[in-house]
Amino acid sequence: MAVKKDLSIEYLGVKCENPFFLSSSPVGGNYDMVAKAFETGWGGVFFKTIGVFVADECSPRFDQNDKSGYPWIGFKNMEQISDKPTEKNFEYIYKLKKDYPDKVVVSSVMGSSEEEWKALGKMADQAGADLSSQADPLRFAPR
Repeated sequence: MAVKKDLSIEYLGVKCENPFFLSSSPVGGNYDMVAKAFETGWGGVFFKTIGVFVADECSPRFDQNDKSGYPWIGFKNMEQISDKPTEKNFEYIYKLKKDYPDKVVVSSVMGSSEEEWKALGKMADQAGADLSSQADPLRFAPR
């Protein structure tokens, strides 16, 4: 019989069932992939960074590189921001919180002016994000 351990934590005042979160990356950037991760036990997601513009050329891709003389293969995630419209990203966050209320969703936002930062923060709050992360500089603010 398997022994169940309590892996719950509190992160910046938000209760999490476990400390395992998807990163702000291509795998944390759409409803289907995040929902699948939640179904398999992940505790939360740092949703792919959201801005007010859609980046022109975003595509997750594999690349082979050399590092310290050793070959390695991994994702090249050159873009810092989502390739989906702002409204679509916040729609995903809203739906994730509705469908998985006990999971933690952190919205990562990036603006280019004070007005954009404020608008994105307000949209994250309205979508139900548990926390918001500013992509630059990296600071966290509980809702």
